[in-house]
This record gives sequence, structure tokens and C-alpha cells, in this order.
Amino acid sequence: MQIYKEKVNLLREAMNDNKAKLYAIMDHPLASQEEYYRDLYLKMLCLVAHYSDGMNDSQLFLLQRVILGVTKDTSMQEYIRRATEADKDFLDDFIEGFRTEELKFAYVVDSLVITAIGSQDTSQQLQFIAELSEQLQISAAEIKYLALLSQSIIEQNHDKYIAAEEIRPVSISSNMFYYYTKEYVQVFITTGDDLFSMVYQKRTLYNFEQQEGNYLGLTSMLMSKNNIHLENMIINTADFQLIFEACEKVELVNCEFIGSTNSIQFNYCEEIMLVNCLFRDFKARTLILKDVTTTKIISCEFNQCMYPHTKDSGDWDNLGCVIWSQQPSKIQELLINQCSFKECGGRNTKPYYASAIISNCTSTVSNSKFMNCWNYHSNYERDPDNSRRTLFTTSSINKKNEIISSANFS
Repeated sequence: MQIYKEKVNLLREAMNDNKAKLYAIMDHPLASQEEYYRDLYLKMLCLVAHYSDGMNDSQLFLLQRVILGVTKDTSMQEYIRRATEADKDFLDDFIEGFRTEELKFAYVVDSLVITAIGSQDTSQQLQFIAELSEQLQISAAEIKYLALLSQSIIEQNHDKYIAAEEIRPVSISSNMFYYYTKEYVQVFITTGDDLFSMVYQKRTLYNFEQQEGNYLGLTSMLMSKNNIHLENMIINTADFQLIFEACEKVELVNCEFIGSTNSIQFNYCEEIMLVNCLFRDFKARTLILKDVTTTKIISCEFNQCMYPHTKDSGDWDNLGCVIWSQQPSKIQELLINQCSFKECGGRNTKPYYASAIISNCTSTVSNSKFMNCWNYHSNYERDPDNSRRTLFTTSSINKKNEIISSANFS
């Protein structure tokens, strides 16, 4: 019977290791650091965790999840063994290595969370964390924020996370603790003099009435920061027309834009990055670029973006229904890669044809698909299929694109 118990215990231990691997805490900022700093950090974390009569199963499991998310080269047992070798030189190395680094805040949070889920008296551990925080020159305001944030992590409490964000010192990045908070926080908002970032966990309908900003009218929202990042948002452009102005970089990632007669405008921006976004049902030009240096559109979908217009014979040449600039020569770079355009184009009430239907800017387009993209004249008559009916300008570059029942590329 004893041999069976031993075998079962071995299997249980293996299953526990597999469980920790399955739930390894990914995206920890320590993972990108050199081995020297990872070793200092994890040894000190094991030291704090073991300080008060060892660890319970919950603490061991969390510690193992953290270590497996950071490194697969060294086991938890080895870090626990190394922690027993700690001396004054190790303490000096740790303080010197992290005193001026933002990682010291992650260390405090990791220590507080692991300590809090222990079943034993934690007063000695908390005192040690406080003393170490003082050596790392962490201020009282920073400790107050880190303690409340740790409480929100332990309880998986979104309201306490919001309360912590309201007192977060500017010295601590709000996205630093994403490796914990991604499990229970719906939206991450970071603001500053030159930054605005809003990241939802999953695509969520957002009404800009909730957002403080510069309103140009009842339905126009001007966003003007050096760096803007919007992610996982569903935006109905009929509610608010988005205008990005004087930005160094605008990133729109995994967003859905419900079309209307309002275009999305980018004015005097250096770089626009659109990644994995959906633009659908626009009844105006979809994107308007004014003095934008570089625009990159990657893995985006454009569905039924049809621009109704009234064009006479004198101005029919380059239409730009989806991506348009009044001065296309000022657009230094427009890159489109791995995108799809389905039933996009223009609809002219007059009997005149068009070219450069998708964009009137010189573009480099690669690995993209165009399905049933045309300009229509006299409202419903499709333009003739000939060399002058094109999706892009004659100077645009065509790389491995698929053109299906659409106008010629250029």
C-alpha cells in the first residue's frame, strides 16, 4: 500500500506543478529584465514570503505562478533555497538595483499580495516590507496607493481599483500592474499632460459624453494629446465625430467604428496607427487625413463604407472614398497591409465616373483583399470596368493583393 501512496503523491505533486504552469502570471514587468535583476527580485520575494513560519498552499501556489510567468529557467524551489543565502551584501545589491527603478513598486505589491493570503500572523512580514520600502525610498503617498491597489487585487474588486487610481502618484504607471488587474478591471485609463490612453478588456460600446475633452459642437470631439491610445472600444460616430489634432502618435487598436455621415479626422498628426479595427457602414469618407506624416493601417476591415457624392465632370478624377486628403502630396507615407475592403466605394448622383476610389493618396498596399469595390454613377449604375477605373492612384504600389469583382488596383 505504501508504494501506491508514494506514487499518488508524486502524481499529485506533478499535477500541482502543471496547474501552476497553466495559470502562470504573464505580462509581469520583471520578465523583460536581465537574469541578474530577476534573481535579486525573486530571492527577496521568497525571503519575505517565508519570513513568518513558512508559507501555506495558497502562498506557495501564487509564488510559483509569479516565478513561472517570469522565468522557466529556475524553479521555485531553487529560488527558495537561494533566499536562505541572503546576507547584507545581497540586501545592498537589491536596494542599489531597484531604488531608482519602477519595478520596486511591483515588488511591494507582489509582497503585500503574497503576505495577505497567508493564514499565519503577518505583522512581522508587513513590518519587513515597510522597512524595505523605506530603504527603496518609496514615499508615504506611494505606499498608500500600493496598499489600496493590493487590496483590490486580493479581493478582485473593481471599485477599489478605481479608488486606488484616484490617488495614484504620477511616479507610478497605471498599466504596470496589468499582470494582476487584467483579471477584474474592465478599463484602464491613463492620462497626463501629453498622454491619453483608454484600454478595455474586451470590445465595449463607449459614449464620449463620459469623457472630458474639447467639444467643437454638440456632436464633435477634439482629442489633442501628443500620444493617444484607444483599444477595444466600440464607437458610434453618429454620436460624436472624432477629430484627432496635433498628435505625435495616435494608436487605435481592435476598435469598431459604426459609420454615419461623420468622418474620422486626423489633422496635423505625425503618425497614425490603426490595427485590427473594423470600420463599417460609413455614409461619408471614412478617414480624412490633413497634414499627416505617416499612416499605417494593419489587419483592418472596411465593410460597406460608401461615400455619396455629387461630382461634375471637372472633379471626378481621384475620389478617395475611404481614405482621403485634401492635399495628398503632404501625406509622406500611407501603408495598408493585410486589410479587407468589402463593398466600399462611392455613389455619384450625376452621370460621371471616378478613379482612385479607395484613396486619393499615394499608397503602398500589400496582402489585402478588395471585394465588390466600385464607384457608382447616376446613383445606381456601376462605373465601366476599364483601366481608368481604379482603387488607388497610378503611383500606388500593389503587393500581393487580391482584387475580386472590383475596379483595377491603379
